[in-house]
Formats: sequence, structure tokens, C-alpha cells
Amino acid sequence: MHRSILELFHRKTTRSPENSEGDCANGHEIDADEDKGADNYANCFDDELKETSDIDFGAMKKCKGSNCGLKSWIQMDPRLFCFLYDEQQNKCYCKLIESHGVSLGRRHRSKNYSWQFVAALNEPVEAENLTALKQARVHSLIVDESSDIATEKHLMMYTKFLAKTELQVKFIKLLYLDGKADAVSLYKSIKKFYVEHQICLQSMAMITTNGSAIMMGSKGGLHVKLKVDIPWLLGQHFVVHSEALAIKESYNEIALFQEIDGCFKAIYSYISRSTVKHSGLEEVFHVLETSTIKLAKACHLKWINRGRAIQAICKSYQTLIIYFTDMSYSDHDITAESILLKLQQPRILLAIFFLRDLLHHLDNLSLFFQERFVNPVRVPERVQATINLLECKYLGNNILWESSFLLGIQLLESGALSRPPTARKPHGPILHKTAAKATDEIAVSVKTLVRNIVDSLKERFPDNAIIRAFRILDPDRIPSDPEKLAQYGNSEAAALQNHFSDLLSNDGKDLVAEWDQMKYLIASRKGESLDEVCIDLAHSDMWRKEYPNFSILGEVCVVMSASTAEPDRGFSSVNLIRNKYRNRLTSDQLDQLLRLCLEKPEDTQDYLDAAYAAWLQAEQWRLLLKEWRKGEESKTESDSTESDPDPLSDSE
Repeated sequence: MHRSILELFHRKTTRSPENSEGDCANGHEIDADEDKGADNYANCFDDELKETSDIDFGAMKKCKGSNCGLKSWIQMDPRLFCFLYDEQQNKCYCKLIESHGVSLGRRHRSKNYSWQFVAALNEPVEAENLTALKQARVHSLIVDESSDIATEKHLMMYTKFLAKTELQVKFIKLLYLDGKADAVSLYKSIKKFYVEHQICLQSMAMITTNGSAIMMGSKGGLHVKLKVDIPWLLGQHFVVHSEALAIKESYNEIALFQEIDGCFKAIYSYISRSTVKHSGLEEVFHVLETSTIKLAKACHLKWINRGRAIQAICKSYQTLIIYFTDMSYSDHDITAESILLKLQQPRILLAIFFLRDLLHHLDNLSLFFQERFVNPVRVPERVQATINLLECKYLGNNILWESSFLLGIQLLESGALSRPPTARKPHGPILHKTAAKATDEIAVSVKTLVRNIVDSLKERFPDNAIIRAFRILDPDRIPSDPEKLAQYGNSEAAALQNHFSDLLSNDGKDLVAEWDQMKYLIASRKGESLDEVCIDLAHSDMWRKEYPNFSILGEVCVVMSASTAEPDRGFSSVNLIRNKYRNRLTSDQLDQLLRLCLEKPEDTQDYLDAAYAAWLQAEQWRLLLKEWRKGEESKTESDSTESDPDPLSDSE
């Protein structure tokens, strides 16, 4: 790894004779035989790497496969560097390199020296993101606060903006929160970051957060404090969090579904904590000649996981009955017997298959919310569509049971709950009565659950008049009737004018007049999406000249964000980089590694040159500082020598 770094970051200095002295001054001693090729050099490590117990063979093989080229090396996961930061591993690898005739300077042995390369790779990426953010007229800020394994609080910051005609969501900073993570500290940290990097704070149009009181509190939250500086700032709660909290509140109030939840936990804990029991379940699948189904853990805040867990239980219901019957009778396992008694209850079976249908609709809504560029303007319609579907299916006079529930009735009537199976067929009328009775038993609980979910969704997704007003820019909504078109969107345009008056030119006084003309142009673009129209509004020269106010509002509309996908991905990367074996990384180091992992810079010559220039500049500054310190020390010594009196002259 060190050889590849030295060869590639000094490809300019090693090829020009005038820079040869610079190489020696910087302490870089590279062997003269550089034309042998990286493959021959890397292949000679195989045997010695295997014999060296202190070397991470997998990591070094990955390095070997990169052909020791900077372009290939940049594409590697920067977390590989963390292996080389260990001082003992570093010394061992340097010794291995020197055994092949490559002489390394003393500073190349230091683990801190490798951070210069990480900083050099990080600097062009960070500068490019910040430059693009500064050039955007408006942007939205996506923030989420969390603590890592080192119990240090960080604020993950993403921005969504329009770069030319392309929407971009970029990671800009992992802010270390020194002290309390309250609204005042968050506000000061964000404002300090904007001032230090010369980013216009007033270009922020929306802030999207996790919806906690610190972030979105109506009296002292972060959103309220930022609105003092940005009067038109909109606040948005992560929509996927809103849905999860709405379902959780409804789910926890009904005893039947709490009983099912406890049954799921018991099944998962019983099988997942023992390899023997897990192998026994797989053996039952093999005997029944069915594909093995992996059971999933039901998580409260991730309802997609809960839907998958219920789906796995439904698919393997008969197999689980057989498995727990064998465990309870052969091994006399009390836990298995209690789980079996739950699974053999008809009302439990039908309630589980009902949940499969219900969570299928809620999972589809959650998947829509987790799209990267989901816009808050599209959220109310999708939520209302889900509410209408649930009301139609389950809140009418008669419940319209769906396919999974009907499959559960067939399973119940087939005698699948009895074990071991007998040769005689189950008595039809009795089982039909059992299914009808179980359906009546759960009907009240089903309606109560669906009603609670519908009410919670309406409460968690309130109607925002300003966000709703942006829907007038959607071509599919514009009426075809000329009389209706003449009055269409006038009230919404007035609401946008009042809210964004400080952001618009001439206080937005021309906004309504612009709308009277522009809506006829939008009506001619039927079939196009809202985002396409807004992007043209923001960057088309014709639209920007004729409709300057709506050009700004179009860019505001397209950069609004409601998704939590990016912060969640960022915190997952933080947990991978800063784990229990590498918990002493500083916040700056973590920020640099995280940016390289998330942004994945393109392998272009401009980026390579910028990374090399950043590294060389940092190296030269360090050498100049060292020379200046040496000069100051020698000057101090000479001054002290001249000021001391001669003891011999005094004695004379």
C-alpha cells in the first residue's frame, strides 16, 4: 500500500529531473526500478503475506488487485486505510517492503503520515460539493442527530439542490456537537458552518429533520430559531418516521395484536439463538420438500421489516406447527409448547394473515417515502390514497377480506392446525363454524386497528397550505375548461406571494400577474411531471426572463425534500467505519473517511491532479514550518550566547 501511494502521488516529481531534489528533501526514496510493472511487484508478496501473521491478508490482496495505481486505488474503499493506521501493522508492512530493496523514509512509517493522503483525497471532493452548493440559488438542508459507538454526538448534514438541470443530494458535513445537543447548540453549529464556508444562509428554503422537539418544536426548536434569520423557511418531518410512529401508536393499543407481537418475538428468539434449533427447522423444510424460509425480526420503527417478518411466518405456518409439535412432544420443551398453543388458535392464524394484507399496503407507502428524491408536494396525495383504500376495504358495513386472509381460511379449513395429520378428513361443517367464529372474533379488533391507523395518518400528515400551493405547477392538474382555467391557481399564487415575499424580487408583487400568463404555458405541457416543469422554470433562459419570481419558486419546489434515505445511509457508514475496534478516530478523520465512502469521486484526471496538488501543498507547508522552527531555535541559541557575559573577564 505504501509503495503504491509513493509511486502514484509522486508520479510528477519522479519523472522530471528538476524535481529530483524535492524528492530527497521530502524524504522520498523510491527504487530506480519502476518499470517492472505493478503486477510483478505485487505477486512477490503472496508467500510472505501468508507467512506474516500480523498482516490482514484480505486487505492486502485487495490492494494487490488494484495494480498499485492511483486511479484504481481511489476506487477502493477508503476504510482499507484504517487497517494501516495501526502502528504495529504499519511497521510490519514497511519491513516487508524494505526486504525487496525499497528504502522508505522515517516519516513514511508513521500512521499519522497516511492521514495526509486521506485529507488530500477528501479536499477536492469537499471543495466541489461546497462550490456547487454556493452556486445554487436555493437549497434544502437535511439533518439528523445521532450518537456513535464512542458516545460522541454528531449532526449529519445533507443538502438537496439543483446543479444546472440535475437534482443532487450531497453529504456536506458531519458536525461534532461539543456539549449539549439542544436546539441552541444545533443552531449555533449550523450557522457557524455556513459562515466559515461562506454559504448564504438565506438560500435555505426548507429544513428536513427527524421531527423531535429539539428539531421541530413549535416554541424553541431548531426550525423556529432558523426562521428568525430565514422568514420563508419551511420545516418538514421525515415522512417515513411519521408513518412508523402513526402505526406504532395504533398497534400498541389493541390486545390481540400485542399478543401476536409477543408470539413473533418468542418464535424468533427460540430459533435464532440456537444453531441446533435452526438446523432442526431447516430439516423440517427439507422433509416437506419446500424451500427454506428465513425468519425475520419484527422491528417497531421499520415496518418494512415487520411486513417481511409476517410474510415469512405466513409462508411457513404449517412447517412451524409441525416443528413446534415435535419439539413439545419429543423434547418436552415448555417454550415450544406455549408457542404451539398460540399458533393453533384460529383467531391468531386469521389475525396474522390479515396483518399480511394490511402491512402490504403500508409497506408500499413506506417504500414510496424512502425514494431519494421524494417531494413533500407528492406526499399528501399518496397518503390520502392509502387512507381511502383502507377505509374502503375495512371500515365499511362489511369487511372486504383480501387474498392473504382468504388463504388463511383455506389453511384453517384444511386441518393444518392439527398435528400429527390423520388419514381421516377433517369434519367440514365444524371447521367452517370455527373459521366463521374466528372471523367474527377478530372483526372488531381489525376495524379498531384500521380506524386508529387512519386517524393517526391524518394527524401525522397535516395539510400544509404552502406546500399544497405548489401543486398548481403540476401540468396534469390544470383543467381543460377555459372558464375554470381562468380562475385556476389564483388563491394559491397569492399564498405563495405572501409567504416568499422576502425571497422574491420586488417583494413578489408581480407573482400573480406572472401566473395569469404562465398557467397557459404549463397547460400545454400535459403528460410531463412536476419536477420537469420546475427544472425548466429554474434554468430555462426564456422562463427566467419572463417569469423571474416563478423561476425561483420552481427551484424551491424541486429542492424540497422529505426523505430520510441519505442520513440513514450515512449513519450506517459511520457505524461501519467507527466500530468498537476503531473507536478513537477523531471527528475530522471520521468526516473525511465518510465523505470518501459516500460520495465515491469519479476517476478523472482533474480529480487526480487536484488530490495531488492538495497533498503537495500540505507537505510543503509542513516542511516550511519545520524549517522556520529550526531557524527560530538557532536564532534563540545565538542570542542567548551573545547575551551571556564572559566569566573569565569577570574574574580578571
